[in-house]
Amino acid sequence: MIYLHHQPNKILTGTSSIKVEIIDYKETDHCKISVFGSSGMSIAELDAIGEITDIDLSHQPNGVYILKIVLNDKEDTWKIMCR
Repeated sequence: MIYLHHQPNKILTGTSSIKVEIIDYKETDHCKISVFGSSGMSIAELDAIGEITDIDLSHQPNGVYILKIVLNDKEDTWKIMCR
């Protein structure tokens, strides 16, 4: 099971970071997290190495982003709004 937690950032732009929590994550799991802008361009790609992964979007402008998580060949996608 995957949870997303919004963490408001105190930077003046008002953008934020996202905490991805993977319940029962095992060391043998393979998890790739990707963030895409509205144009489809990749903004961030990282491998989760534990139950919790923070994604910092404070350097990105306000807008809509796509968060894609592939956990052991199972894919989930979310639409994220940063304001």
